[in-house]
Amino acid sequence: MSKNKQLYASIDKPWQKFYSKKNIKKAIPSCSIYDFLYKNNRKHLDDSAIEYDGKLITFGELFTQIDIAELAFKNLGVQEGDVIVIVSLTIPELIISFYALNKIGAVPNFVDPRTSVEGIQAFIKEVDSKLIICLDVCYKKLVRAIENTLVEHIVVISLADSAQSFNKKIYAVNKCSALLNKKFITWNKFLKFASHSNKFFFAKSTKNNKTKSIEKSCAVIVHTGGTTGMPKSVMLSNKNLNASVIQCCCSGFNFCRHDTWLGIMPPFISYGIANGVHLPLCKGMKLILIPNFNPKTYDKLLLKHKPNHVTGVPTYYNSIIKSKLVKNADLSFLVSP
Repeated sequence: MSKNKQLYASIDKPWQKFYSKKNIKKAIPSCSIYDFLYKNNRKHLDDSAIEYDGKLITFGELFTQIDIAELAFKNLGVQEGDVIVIVSLTIPELIISFYALNKIGAVPNFVDPRTSVEGIQAFIKEVDSKLIICLDVCYKKLVRAIENTLVEHIVVISLADSAQSFNKKIYAVNKCSALLNKKFITWNKFLKFASHSNKFFFAKSTKNNKTKSIEKSCAVIVHTGGTTGMPKSVMLSNKNLNASVIQCCCSGFNFCRHDTWLGIMPPFISYGIANGVHLPLCKGMKLILIPNFNPKTYDKLLLKHKPNHVTGVPTYYNSIIKSKLVKNADLSFLVSP
């Protein structure tokens, strides 16, 4: 820390007082987010990585699904530097796409499903996306949003795809009218493109992007809250996301492999994808996905899943403080720093 304070955080680095000298000098991994995830879990493939609707996905299964999705994306023409708009909540298919695109060097652009047609269209045009991934409940909105854009395919995913208890028939009904659109591809049909060798379905990118160092390359695009106008796109690099993992681990938090993490934050904000997804998975924790989070049910979720770690914002924690269920409950399963 600078001895002569300049009153500039970037110079004085006041946060360093919370770190040991050893941790201040700790190096940030100079690799992609996928490589960091794989390196940390390649010897623990049988460990649980994700729990979704009571269904467990091991790290071995997660890596296999990422590899399959990577091939499918490539055979749909996705290349390094391409940006894929993803309109979804945090479900396994989003996480698989997140890391599969990273292996290619492509960039997922996460958009809030509540965004208006005009807003989604603006995000699509901003990055010239040719491929969209969206929740089935947003499909009708996406059909309108892709007008006058370069989009050639829409991969439609559902809360039911990886679930055990969701009503599959609801998804089937939603697909019926959509099947009339040639651009429509279900997630399961999309995965079958992995077996199509060197078959490209849309024109190769004409962008002339020079390959940057992996750590400085953009890994994901998220968006601001839009409190001062139209939400702004924020580019996060591989280093940004990996640094978030390292910094949290150096801050004294007691993170251990096999711990459980309640994932309630949305993926289209920095906090959600960096600390709500990448951090627990890189630390070998079991990430319990709650895509449709309701703050009013936070207390019930805690008592049901008994996670070791939780994330949230003040309003979420306020709902717990006021909860009658939690008032006399044993919360010893939560791990303190």
